Amino acid sequence: MDDDARLLLAAADRLEALAARTTGGTWTVRGLLATRPEVVAEAADGATEHVADARARTAEWICTLSPALAGPLAGWLRAAAGTPVDPHALAVARVLAGEGPDPDTISALYDAFNARDIDALLAQFAPDVDWPDVWHGGRVVGRDAVRTYWLGQWEVIDSQVHPRRVRELPDGRVEVLVEQEVRDRDGDLLGRAFVLHTYTFTGPLISRMDVGDPAT
Repeated sequence: MDDDARLLLAAADRLEALAARTTGGTWTVRGLLATRPEVVAEAADGATEHVADARARTAEWICTLSPALAGPLAGWLRAAAGTPVDPHALAVARVLAGEGPDPDTISALYDAFNARDIDALLAQFAPDVDWPDVWHGGRVVGRDAVRTYWLGQWEVIDSQVHPRRVRELPDGRVEVLVEQEVRDRDGDLLGRAFVLHTYTFTGPLISRMDVGDPAT
């Protein structure tokens, strides 16, 4: 059994374990205030139990993700562990395992770049990270090589990058739509564009990044 299949089976087991210790019954939205509804679980005997306070835009979402969903979803994940592995199920399994894209982590990455905090940047990379050299072509490999590449780039241009959309691809990579602005050292604008940054993770660390054009 390969690692992807193990991950799918582990995610199915985790779902069922979570459902077993979560309030059962039929979850519904109630409450006197439309802007501050509550989610309530109703048992077969009519007894009710408070599940959560919610906002108007999230209450229905909480109800939809009740423990009743765990059984069918766990069955789908186990079936997806066959050959070939279903990439969409694998993406769900990675989120359940905490391996999905963390918007805070992505934001911190770009914040560190814009602040020129090289140590904070490199701390998020695997030791053998594989990074694109958009200046000269080709790629640089390893934290030290990436450090040299960026420090050299920052001596020549001032670039600012801002993530505008983050999503996980079916193969587990994380795609970020980035708004990029580049100025020379005098502050004159050289260019502004949207680009795609696609990250491959090994555990919590970035092991590879690719740059693409959103229009393609």
